[in-house]
Formats: sequence, structure tokens, C-alpha cells
Amino acid sequence: MERVLRPVRPASRLRVVAVALLAPAIATLVSLPAGRHETVIPTLLYLLAVVVAAALGRPWSGAAAAVLSFLGLNFFFTPPVHTLRAENAEDVASSV
Repeated sequence: MERVLRPVRPASRLRVVAVALLAPAIATLVSLPAGRHETVIPTLLYLLAVVVAAALGRPWSGAAAAVLSFLGLNFFFTPPVHTLRAENAEDVASSV
């Protein structure tokens, strides 16, 4: 019995865009109750969001989710909060 492998259907553009936008947004919403000065949990959730976006969408979906995750981590969790600046150099390195 020979098994025939069917080609994987390419992801639609809507799905790629939706995954790239929704994965970091969900990670942000889940991370907000964790606290403003804690960055470990949000960082891991954003990393999971990037992996999910890359797995479900195309590589461009993962890249877009990575950029959005970086901006979300910097804006919501890195002091000073609600700016895209960082007080410490290690905060920038941990966000990248």
C-alpha cells in the first residue's frame, strides 16, 4: 500500500494577515494582567505568537508578527511605559 502525499495548500492572504495581526494582539491581551514591570511572561508569549504566526501563515506572517511583538513589548511592558523608548540598554537587547 503506497500512500500518496498531497501537496500542502498555500495559506490564503487573509489568513496570513490575520495570523500576523492576531497572534501578537492576543499575546498582549493575555500579558497585560501580568504587570507593567514584568517582561519575562510577555516576552515568552510574544515568542509563542511569532512561532504560531510563522507556522500557520507564511514566513512573512512570522516576520510581521515579530515586528509587531517587538513594538508591543517595547510599548506596553518596557519602562517608560507607553513610549517606544527604553531606559536601559539591556531592555532593548531583551526585546530584540
